[in-house]
Amino acid sequence: LEEKYRDRPLMPDDFAKRARMRILIDYGLNHFAPPYQKLREELRWKPEKERDRQVIGAAVRNLVNLFQRFEAEIAENSYLAGDFSLLDAALIPRYLRMEKWAVGIFSNSSLPRMGAWLQRMKERSSVQTFLESVSV
Repeated sequence: LEEKYRDRPLMPDDFAKRARMRILIDYGLNHFAPPYQKLREELRWKPEKERDRQVIGAAVRNLVNLFQRFEAEIAENSYLAGDFSLLDAALIPRYLRMEKWAVGIFSNSSLPRMGAWLQRMKERSSVQTFLESVSV
């Protein structure tokens, strides 16, 4: 992508910043997977009467705690690494699904920046195209 769209780089030129972005992508995908999967298993596959509220509550708390890192990372920026980057592009598909199954995560009062980020991302034409083409 960087070769084709040179005017819109998705990664910083600085090697240390590139490495940090890769670490954050790994964090955003791999650390979130276990609690998200537990939550999804309870909410998607089980009838409401069979859902374990303790498992759901623990998974939501765990996800909110994990999101605190991104809440701090985004600070006063519009996107997770300042400008729109590979970090945002890599995480948005997963987090759109998470929004569907992890009800209340992004509206959590301790995550106002992440909630605003999600709304900003949904306004991007590329994300709108993605949403129109798949079932999140």
